[in-house]
Amino acid sequence: MDPGSTNRFAIDEYAHDTFATGAHRYPAFVPVTKAAVWDSIIVGSSPLLLIEAIYLGRTGRKVLVLEANGQLGGAWGRLDTKEFPYLDIGCHYWDISQRAYEFLRSKIGLDLVPFRPQPQFAYRDILFPYDYKQAIRVIRDLKTVFKRRSLAPFVSNMLRYEYYRPRIFPFTKTFLFPQGGSHELMTRLTAHAQENNVTILKLMRVGSIRFNFKRKRVQVSAGGESFEGNEIVAGSQTQIADALHITPRPEGTLRRVYTHVNLVVRDRSAPTFSYIRFLHHHAVIRMTDITDHVRHRNKDLTGHRVICIGIRDTYDKSVDDPEKVEQLLALLKKYCFVDPSAKCERSYWSRYPAEFLSDETQKMLQRDFSPMIRLFPTTNFSVGIVSNLSRWEHAFVPQPDLHEVSQSLKE
Repeated sequence: MDPGSTNRFAIDEYAHDTFATGAHRYPAFVPVTKAAVWDSIIVGSSPLLLIEAIYLGRTGRKVLVLEANGQLGGAWGRLDTKEFPYLDIGCHYWDISQRAYEFLRSKIGLDLVPFRPQPQFAYRDILFPYDYKQAIRVIRDLKTVFKRRSLAPFVSNMLRYEYYRPRIFPFTKTFLFPQGGSHELMTRLTAHAQENNVTILKLMRVGSIRFNFKRKRVQVSAGGESFEGNEIVAGSQTQIADALHITPRPEGTLRRVYTHVNLVVRDRSAPTFSYIRFLHHHAVIRMTDITDHVRHRNKDLTGHRVICIGIRDTYDKSVDDPEKVEQLLALLKKYCFVDPSAKCERSYWSRYPAEFLSDETQKMLQRDFSPMIRLFPTTNFSVGIVSNLSRWEHAFVPQPDLHEVSQSLKE
């Protein structure tokens, strides 16, 4: 049955009311003051959503991106501090296929360089090459397979996605990342969006989302304006539950805050790590040495290191920031990531709120509102790239290699 038929007002009269479907109530469609109708309205500006927006724009669609904040990128944004204007606010690495690396290099135009040294993970105070984490993941997934007797999804993932395949010989893969960090990624994607007629509006927090089932249209209200489109594309971390008037329930949405701190440490020792993922640590999830990313933006960091650390929610609420800084510096010294005499000169904290819709809620939304709503998973950048690569790579034109451009200019 058409979900819109439960509305006690006629949909084509744009009634100011709500209609129910299942256990939820949604606002009805209201008149739109803007004459333009967008093919796709994208809520959020994470890298995966921007690539999707560029793809849709290159295929001839009229695309609008609504970003709630004053900066694009979500958790891939940066801190604009006076001393260090290019501090990444997230700890990122890319565990993707060579084909995906080539897409990012040739089609997006990123200047990819190897992590030095290559990423690692920490387990019980021991550091392992990151490839070994694949073996741990496979063993854990196999336990789930035998417990639930669900071998088919496990085998399917192994066959379809390189990301899920165990690498038998560690050290054989070279992990790459943009030389300029997240700033380089977002700068390139923003330029692509502008070149492909993607309209991006910042400071446009979505207040409500309404549907017209008769005309197959969606209306999005944001920043005091209304926009009408054929579909809305929302990421997995987009705050759309409130806009859809979904009553928050433990099983419906998961809300959390990502906390990161950038430590500027006076240390003249050579870098000993690039990216570390901590397994079962009480305080730290991951950390990245972003010194080279910051230095690439022409910042003199002689005798200093800049380290971005992802903090667990429980730990973030337990002690004051200065005390945390001292504890985190002690952790760096314990693993010999910095010299024992190193001192932290500055710390920059960022707290990024995120909301995840449960699988149940996502299925309900896609069942009741398809094709007017499309949920685009953005939680895992690596999986998102690999999963959509076949669609995306044919819509992008090759970009000039930055090294070749630099060499030609010198000559």
